[in-house]
Amino acid sequence: MIDGFNCTSCGMCCRLIRESVESAIDVYKECGDTIPIITAITKFPFGWDEDGCCEKLDKETNLCTIYEDRPLVCNVERVWETYYKDTPQEEYIDIIHAECKRLQSIKTLNDNTQ
Repeated sequence: MIDGFNCTSCGMCCRLIRESVESAIDVYKECGDTIPIITAITKFPFGWDEDGCCEKLDKETNLCTIYEDRPLVCNVERVWETYYKDTPQEEYIDIIHAECKRLQSIKTLNDNTQ
């Protein structure tokens, strides 16, 4: 169990899944299998809508419709156990929180340009 990560259910990781997968594919093309989490993201098993939002996200509630069976890359705890176990949990949580803020800032930028 990871202590200290508090998801706000903003849904931005799901709403920007196409961007995340496409970025991972670009990195994968450069680095190959050298970064396992990138390889895992490139194999995201679901599609997305015209806005790049995961097809499994309920846009009304910002909740995953398959939460209990979500892919590994969508599960903060399983990602840590699989790819970052040698990283102290506190450091990993800081990385995740930074990524959450980055994704939320993309939404803010998109809102301001529309």
